[in-house]
Amino acid sequence: MACAAKLRAPIRAVLEQGATQSALAKAAIVAPSTASRYLSGERVAPADFVEKFGTFL
Repeated sequence: MACAAKLRAPIRAVLEQGATQSALAKAAIVAPSTASRYLSGERVAPADFVEKFGTFL
């Protein structure tokens, strides 16, 4: 859950600027449901997802 908690704040900021979770998933090359699981803490996000998220920002 710690990883998800650290991702939530920057993701919330991006979403408030008009991005969508689907766009994030597409940029990270994962299914939207997978991105949702990473962000909720249901699954631990792998390093490549976090790196691609950083590029999305």
